[in-house]
Order: sequence, then C-alpha cells, then structure tokens
Amino acid sequence: MTLTGQTFRTSDGTDVAIYRSAPADDAPHPGLIIFPSIFGVTVELRQHADEIAATGAVVLAFDPFARCEDSGPVEEDGRERAFARMGTIDLAAVTRDFRELIAALKADPACNGRVVGLGICLGGPFCFNAAADGELDGVATWHGSRMGNVIGRASEVKCPVLMDYGDVDPIAPMEEIAKVESACSVIDDFRIRVHPGAGHGFSHTGWSDHHPEAMAMARPDLEKMLEALR
Repeated sequence: MTLTGQTFRTSDGTDVAIYRSAPADDAPHPGLIIFPSIFGVTVELRQHADEIAATGAVVLAFDPFARCEDSGPVEEDGRERAFARMGTIDLAAVTRDFRELIAALKADPACNGRVVGLGICLGGPFCFNAAADGELDGVATWHGSRMGNVIGRASEVKCPVLMDYGDVDPIAPMEEIAKVESACSVIDDFRIRVHPGAGHGFSHTGWSDHHPEAMAMARPDLEKMLEALR
C-alpha cells in the first residue's frame, strides 16, 4: 500500500481519499487516525484535524465510502443521502482499508509509530476492534454507534479508552450506554462520560446538533491522550 498526497492505494489497488494534517516541524509525533461518521470527511472534520495536528499530532481521516458509488463528504443538508448510502458499504473492505491505513500512519516518517484511533459515530466499533487486535495505542469515541456489537471484546483491549456520549442520543440511548460502561469496566484505563443535553452528532461543529459543552471536554481529553504518547 502506498500513501501519497490526499489518497492512499490499498493492497487491492483501490485509491481511497484521505485528509492528512501534520505539524510543521520535523520531529516525530503521535498519530491520530479518524474513522468518521456517515457524513465522511466534512469541512468541520477537516477543521478538527487541522486544530489537533497543531497541538502536535499527525492526523489522518479517510473516506469509508470510497468504494461506494456515492463517495465523498456529505454536509448537514444531505442527511437522507448519508443514511441511504450506508446500505451500500462493504464492511469487510472498509475494515481492511482502515487497518492498512493504520499501518501506513505508523510508517509515516512524521509519526513516532504510536497511533490513537478516533471513532465518530459509525467509526466507534471499527476503532474498538482495532484496539482489541492490538493495532492502536489508544481509542476515543464521540457518540459511537452500535458499540454493543463489539463490547464483548473488551477484555482484549489493553490501551486507554475514552468514550463520550450525550444523554439524549436516540442512536445510542442510555440503556445501550449502560451496557457499554458495564462491559468496558474490565479495561484498565477506561473512562466514559455522558453529557447532559447532548444528542447524537454533538461533535459536528457548526451543525444543528453540535453541543459545545460536550466538545469542550471531549476534544481536550483526546489531545491529552495523544500528548501522553509523545
């Protein structure tokens, strides 16, 4: 696999769009790989990437819909389109792309070989599974969806895990969050926070469901996780 510019070529020859942001200096930094929500690598997500990179991290986000006919970012007014293309995603291929991109980030000369995964909504379970397989040095999730499908692997996760949820999230209701918290209590370094008044999508800066108070805690703690890997 090769990583060049704003694409990476997978082992089967597919070119997948990425967004890479890195500090200006030549020192090696920890890496952050972002598995985005169903909206892909939006303008607001690129802003997050740039701001986190400025704190001292090599950040990569990729398009999980690159193999779909309808690829690319979808902004807030395209919610129906975003949900519709979910049915066309090849989960096995996306998992393979994600794992290959983790390896590429670790090999990036700007990266010190230690990588955290940020799973936003859709990306939460993919990051959790990668951690259970020993491929990540930390995991953060922002309003992770369908986490109940993967928490059975919690005992295999040996890296720090930080999860942030809202208490009025219809995709991840409180009953689901309680199950996640209980199952993940076996992880040595595990924290879960539930933010009052935050719904699903609270991380989408500038969107109608953005919750600044939740993000004022979630993103700084992600940055602290990265800082610990320098």
